[in-house]
Amino acid sequence: MTANSVRPFTPDHSIHEVAFVINFANPIAENVLVNFKGLSDKFISDLPKIDEQRASGFIINPREKIVSQELDEKLVSLSFKSFNSKGKATWNLRGEASILAVNCLDYSRWDDVWSRVFQYLAIAIPVFVSPENPIVSLALQYIDKFIYEGNPDSYKISTIFDTKSGYLNKQVNDSGPFWHLHQGWFVNRSDVPTTRILNQLNITAALVDKEHFTTIDHNSVLQFKTHISSSKYLLEREISGKKAIDFYFNHLHAENKEILSKLLNEKRIKEIKLFD
Repeated sequence: MTANSVRPFTPDHSIHEVAFVINFANPIAENVLVNFKGLSDKFISDLPKIDEQRASGFIINPREKIVSQELDEKLVSLSFKSFNSKGKATWNLRGEASILAVNCLDYSRWDDVWSRVFQYLAIAIPVFVSPENPIVSLALQYIDKFIYEGNPDSYKISTIFDTKSGYLNKQVNDSGPFWHLHQGWFVNRSDVPTTRILNQLNITAALVDKEHFTTIDHNSVLQFKTHISSSKYLLEREISGKKAIDFYFNHLHAENKEILSKLLNEKRIKEIKLFD
């Protein structure tokens, strides 16, 4: 590595983390999380660490200004996790708030990662989805990182990005080593009917623990115009020869690739094997 050079987050790619998210219309009920915990035998070999978060509340009498009743503690979040030999989190399957999500911090290539995520979601989704709490959207979030090695004052945006990209602007191109750009837009895809996609693209160049990181955080949200109230819609229905959930997440993956291909310069595209 020469002075004043850039490297991706890993030798094979730039991906720090990817999250697969299923968003529900309402907060997840405690009994659903209890049933989710009951699936532990199906996840324990891959995800041996179970984390629970519980919360309690109070009812306050405003006239007397005292707590009149303490509410029972409730299960509000449940996670199945794995860690590497250094104690760093690698995978996290979690249910909390109004989401079911899988976070991967040990990315290899799409086919391998998605195959594992699909197995987890195929087991978990039937426990979560119901007519009372339907699925409103699916989301795929990629966080890519590039590390600049050298004097930050020598950083040039062109070492990573195509400066003519439509996702950048003059202010960013003239900003030097420290900047951020947040934007979002909707698209409608004719090959993904009855949905629309919200793209949220946040890019930051900053010092983190004395290292200069350029972080590309792309969240692509596929919103259903009609909410999904049955797991069969995603896990059994087929679209273009694929299970619906497989079709949708592969489409979001392609959305991410398309955006990166129009954002990064040719050297970085080849370096991270974007189309391999």
